[in-house]
Amino acid sequence: MLMAAAFFVVRATVADPAQRAAFDKWYRNEHLPDAVRSFGATRARRFWSFSDPAVHLAMYEFAD
Repeated sequence: MLMAAAFFVVRATVADPAQRAAFDKWYRNEHLPDAVRSFGATRARRFWSFSDPAVHLAMYEFAD
């Protein structure tokens, strides 16, 4: 059985490398849990780009 899903992808750029750790901590501990609850997402994942260490991506999954 194929199930439908919808995705919302957010791209952020953290231009100052000195701010990356603070951004990472805030996103992981505060923003991501709040966003999942607020949006009603079934799952959320986040990534840092391999090719550009300033680029952060978050992907929120929804049932439809």
